[in-house]
Amino acid sequence: MSGRSERGRSVRGRAVLKRAVRGPAAGAPSPTERPVAGAPATAVVWERLHLEGFGRHRDLRVAFPEGLGVWVAPNEAGKSTALLGLVAVLWGLPHVQDRDGFTWARFRPWGGGAQRGEVTLRVDGRRFTVRRAFDAHAVRVVAHEPEGDRVVLEAAHNPNARKEVTAYGPWLQATLGLTDADLVLATFVVA
Repeated sequence: MSGRSERGRSVRGRAVLKRAVRGPAAGAPSPTERPVAGAPATAVVWERLHLEGFGRHRDLRVAFPEGLGVWVAPNEAGKSTALLGLVAVLWGLPHVQDRDGFTWARFRPWGGGAQRGEVTLRVDGRRFTVRRAFDAHAVRVVAHEPEGDRVVLEAAHNPNARKEVTAYGPWLQATLGLTDADLVLATFVVA
């Protein structure tokens, strides 16, 4: 499956986010839904990204290749916006009217309409898809298992909240080792 931008150009790339595995967080998912505590650092492999109404992207679908990939497109084609969309799907977008920050105001749909995103990733041999509706902060995590797909959790995850009250934050911590979007944005490495 190849990724195509709105203009039909090929959109390919590979991103790996290293994480250190920590012990269980309070309210974390069961051991079958997170890596084993004390395991060596592993890599998260991004498989697919789908953005609807995210800035300039009305309907962007990217399939990241297994090996090293190159993302080639003209300046201002939306390459950086797509990568920030991946981060936004996982960590959310604060509903703040700051067009210069990592906020909803900066990435709201240029053409209006719904604003949603979906990321499929693989960590420790397990596959997950995270779906987010940005307007309602609604998140759904699906585990892709040999027996079929299973909903791990459905929750509201508001990045503006002072305290995490759902199972999503602990799932992020247990699965990726990170729950702070600012830290991710400051250290995110595409390799």
